[in-house]
Amino acid sequence: SDTNWTSAESAVCNWKNSKMTITGGTFTGTDPADAIVNNGEMHIANATVDAKNGSALKNQYLSGGKYSASTEIISGTFKDSAKGIDLQSGSVVLKNAEFSGNRADIYLNTGKQITIEETFNHNATVACADPGDGRQLTTATTGEDPKNLNLTSANEDYLVGYKKTADGKEYRCLSKKVGVTINGLKGEIKAEDPAEFTVTLTHENSTGTGILTFGDKNSEIEYKDKNGAYQPMPKDGREVDLSGNNKNYEFRITPKDAGEQKLTAAVVRDDVKLGTADKDYT
Repeated sequence: SDTNWTSAESAVCNWKNSKMTITGGTFTGTDPADAIVNNGEMHIANATVDAKNGSALKNQYLSGGKYSASTEIISGTFKDSAKGIDLQSGSVVLKNAEFSGNRADIYLNTGKQITIEETFNHNATVACADPGDGRQLTTATTGEDPKNLNLTSANEDYLVGYKKTADGKEYRCLSKKVGVTINGLKGEIKAEDPAEFTVTLTHENSTGTGILTFGDKNSEIEYKDKNGAYQPMPKDGREVDLSGNNKNYEFRITPKDAGEQKLTAAVVRDDVKLGTADKDYT
């Protein structure tokens, strides 16, 4: 438990269907080696692991996928590595761990998902080999844990959101960022002269729908429908199609209060803001 393991190959390699438990110790893979490679069953607790430009923990099958790899991370520190937890194949259950200095704390190979239990109470960044809008990151579980889990996307142009399944479970997923621009709103608005403006949404490679909202100013705003008539903005915002590329939406605002104000347009999906824009006016 107090041993320091350092290797230019791998500090520890759990082979085939072997079972291994690590309790304590420091494990370092020197550049560019991985520190711990698991090809069997492994349990890790209280270990400090780093791998420079490699993976602190790489979970994988042997060549040809003959053997299954499963890892349970009870606790420990994964730091200063290209990838903290590198889930290439098999399964990883993360009960708790601390991450620091990694380019990605958790890396998921194509189609892989990690199980993160409610005992995990630290932040973590997640990178995927196959990022996409709605790409599932964690296995589906019951309760509020996925919603409260603080994960950040290491894939450019993506945020981490969450979705619910038909049977009431939840999981974390990637959500494509949406560009939001407010155009044409005057700097000064007369009370008797409602001001028209346009919101442009940019969402290449997004899917599904979202909600365009102006927050507590929804009641002051009307939107132009497909027939060219203005309609009251729904209290919770207007549903918008996020498929395709740029889309323009026309609005007009009749402010209720005098003075300097700020209009904030936001696109929300699954309680995650995919993009926002602000405009000041008087």
